[in-house]
Amino acid sequence: MTTNTIDINLKTCFIIFGILSLLSCIFTFIFFIFHLLNSTSSNETNNKFLLNENIAWHENNKYTQKINSEYIIDLILFQEGIGPNIGFCVLYKMFYFLNLIISFFIKWRFSIIVLFVSLLIATIIMGMSLIMNYFIRKAVKSYKCTNDANTSISHIKITALYSNEELKNKIDNYITKNQKNEVYLFQKKKLKVRAFVWK
Repeated sequence: MTTNTIDINLKTCFIIFGILSLLSCIFTFIFFIFHLLNSTSSNETNNKFLLNENIAWHENNKYTQKINSEYIIDLILFQEGIGPNIGFCVLYKMFYFLNLIISFFIKWRFSIIVLFVSLLIATIIMGMSLIMNYFIRKAVKSYKCTNDANTSISHIKITALYSNEELKNKIDNYITKNQKNEVYLFQKKKLKVRAFVWK
């Protein structure tokens, strides 16, 4: 086996490793986005479920605990899902740059080609980061929306039971603050407790 043959085989191996690293990075990114979409969709389903139910249903403590339990489980899965996927993305990026550095010691012309390709890779990675940030913000917003709905239900239930003036003011402030939020529809259309409790 000649030196040229070894050189060609090494270059072929590094090209294959580079392509595999890039594909792994892309597939990990897609998996991560689908995970965020599923988490957001699940949380939006919980939120719509809250919006469409009436106060009498929520007065049953068993169902309230079930909703809170499902919400906590979804939140834990969401938190556990982010770490490993971002870690895999970073790992595959490191593999790519390691291949780039090693290629300098094989042949400088091959390294120049890889450097030009790396500009495209860097652009793709930046686009991935922006998309990931967008979906993360969307998922966190959906969790906040459901949490606001749960908090509002809790306040209204306590107010209905004890006619607490302080909680009444909190709910009024909450509704004023979230008039453009979809939870406001829940307050306005479904929870007509204000007319019932505060007569």
